[in-house]
Amino acid sequence: MSRFEADIPVTDLDDPEDDFIVTRGDADSGIFSTDNYDIDNDSLNLNDLDEPSIAERIRTTLSSFLRPNNKGFEYFGDSIEMRDRSRSLSSFASSEDYLTYPNDGLQIGGYKRKFTKTQFNFLLIGFVTFLVGCAVLLTKNKAKFDSSESSPSQGADLKTRYSNGTDIFYPTTILISLDGFHPHYISKQTTPFLHDLLLEGYGSPYMIPSFPSSTFPNHWTLATGLYPSEHGIVGNSFFDPDSGKQFINTNPELSLLEQWWGGDPIWQTAALQGVSSAIHMWPGSEVPVASGEPLEVDKYNGSEVLSVKVDRLLSWLDRDTDTRPELLMSYVPTIDSLGHKYGVSGNQLEEGLRYVDNFLDSIYMGLILRNLTEIVNFVVVSDHGMSPTSNDRLIYLDDLVDMKKIEHMDGWPLFGLRPFKQYSVEEVYNEIQGNRQNGSHFTVYKREDLPKEWHFGYIENQYTSRIAPIWVVPEVGYTVTTHAEMKRKGFDYHPLGIHGYNNTEVLMRALFLGDGPFFEKKLGSAPKKLKPFQNTEIYSIICESLDLIPAPNNGSARTARGGLVDSYVSSANLLEKDWQDAYDYPNVSFEHDMTMLRTEATYDLIWRKHMSDLEGGDLPVDPTSSLLKSESSYSTFITPESVPDPSYYSSISSESSTAASTAASTPSPSTEEGDAVNGGESNKDDDDNEDEDDEDDNDDDEDDDDKDDEDDEKDGFLGFLEDVFDDLEDTVDDIVNDIVDSVQDTYNDAVNGKHGKDD
Repeated sequence: MSRFEADIPVTDLDDPEDDFIVTRGDADSGIFSTDNYDIDNDSLNLNDLDEPSIAERIRTTLSSFLRPNNKGFEYFGDSIEMRDRSRSLSSFASSEDYLTYPNDGLQIGGYKRKFTKTQFNFLLIGFVTFLVGCAVLLTKNKAKFDSSESSPSQGADLKTRYSNGTDIFYPTTILISLDGFHPHYISKQTTPFLHDLLLEGYGSPYMIPSFPSSTFPNHWTLATGLYPSEHGIVGNSFFDPDSGKQFINTNPELSLLEQWWGGDPIWQTAALQGVSSAIHMWPGSEVPVASGEPLEVDKYNGSEVLSVKVDRLLSWLDRDTDTRPELLMSYVPTIDSLGHKYGVSGNQLEEGLRYVDNFLDSIYMGLILRNLTEIVNFVVVSDHGMSPTSNDRLIYLDDLVDMKKIEHMDGWPLFGLRPFKQYSVEEVYNEIQGNRQNGSHFTVYKREDLPKEWHFGYIENQYTSRIAPIWVVPEVGYTVTTHAEMKRKGFDYHPLGIHGYNNTEVLMRALFLGDGPFFEKKLGSAPKKLKPFQNTEIYSIICESLDLIPAPNNGSARTARGGLVDSYVSSANLLEKDWQDAYDYPNVSFEHDMTMLRTEATYDLIWRKHMSDLEGGDLPVDPTSSLLKSESSYSTFITPESVPDPSYYSSISSESSTAASTAASTPSPSTEEGDAVNGGESNKDDDDNEDEDDEDDNDDDEDDDDKDDEDDEKDGFLGFLEDVFDDLEDTVDDIVNDIVDSVQDTYNDAVNGKHGKDD
């Protein structure tokens, strides 16, 4: 049975014989439909009844003006009063005892009602109008008060609420990023959970990453919905001539400056609209912001095992409603690290894929055990794929250009070149072009000539200068290096897997899968698949799943109701049932190891072959046990892979003293420019600052307590207004109903009286 098939019955625990119903007709006639109910039972103590509310007392008082003055039994709204408990059922006087029909007008209970009835009705209508006016004023003031705290659409009382049977939940979304995970990695044998999710859930055959297909640019695109050229993180490393500073993702002192990070990340959008979030190691999440910080942020820890991530995410879901995050984001670097070290195939990668699959299965099993699969949206993405490298596919940059002319080099495996001022861009570009031969397996571009579909460089904005004026872009699978770099590596190129190429290459494709109520509401019952799309759509998709109004972004979402959006998750974007991929995997020009074909890939069975033999995967009975078992051997085959230091190449030039000094102060990264290793965040604490941190934490706690007290005061005032408003609303509803009943009674009395005369 698939994880995505659930049948949870809803049981009515009320016995039919326990229901006691009094109809208005029964009450007016003085007759109750009961089973052995002793109406003469004098043991009822009226002092035990609850004290009537203000609204009930108002209704009771007004009823004395509205209803006939019957001395025995009175029925008003939902209030039943028995003036004389000693009477038996037969002793209740008939309404005819109080009605006479003299010739000079209709009288009820001895009082003239010909004119007074109309007067009372006008009085009540006026009173109702007054109450409605008060209610409108209170509503406006309440909306104004709410808007000062959060977006009107996201006030706590206006959020959609769900119950899993034990607690109240607001709309909730879990977003997990698997760094370097290509859709082709999924198979029934290796990743049964992802196999079933791809087969039976929601998603897309693949997602197109942004250019360049590197970790930091794409994770910030996933978080903001902006292209790298629009949010400023244009690579894992780059030089900014405007500030004269270098961005290196592995160095927190250089990367965690707010000036680098443009756009509004999803957690900031959420916070500013009253939706809380908790972020686990997402690249860029540690960058301080002036407003809209997440509820919690976990710093990057490259040594953290996946079982800890499972416990962390599920513990957030187990919190009380008031402290539970509604957006949960987690970053998993496992597959990217393995891909760099071992390439795109092999036993180590297979073990890593099983490990990550058990991790995801454990989280989803946690949702099932908490009865949350119909409440929480579960979204799995990746930032890019992976390509194999080889000593036979190297491009030597120092054979193309005199390295002494180059002051800074950005990026990897493609390279952005910044010449010294005494050398023009045109001169260096022409030199590279002149040394380029047929079959060189790379293209050289000036910034303004970069392909427009990359959305990189040709648009002038505040971040344009961060994009180098010259780019050497290798074909997928080929790598740019230098003779000095290869000598340092012992003439054996590594890492064995890299990315960062043209984002439309088959090997660079990313993952998008999902499950949950948001997808079912938008697309109908699973399985449903969307057409492949750019990862700039993810931001608006997550916004819509949480009823958030997105900030401006590069996605295709359209503005809809109340400023919200209709994201890419739409029936208009559903994949055709007979869709087949036009490209084979891996779609490369070079000869490759046949093991990377993965002949049992779920993707191929769905979109490159007939599905007749496609079945669900064999899921582990206890995914957590499998996860822990994987971890027992995980450390023996995964260690961070050494990759080119972005400042190393700059140091080749003897004239580049600035770049050389930067290199000297930069710690050696442990993976592809630190790609997927520390997310630009430090993975260790400074012991010398522990005492200072403790003092800061205490100060923060005091500030939080003061803020909580202020919030409690606001909540108390708002609660009082809401109570008053609710009482007034109930009173208005009941009085309006009673006016209708009174008019109907008057009409009936008059008609009955007429018939009495006629008789």
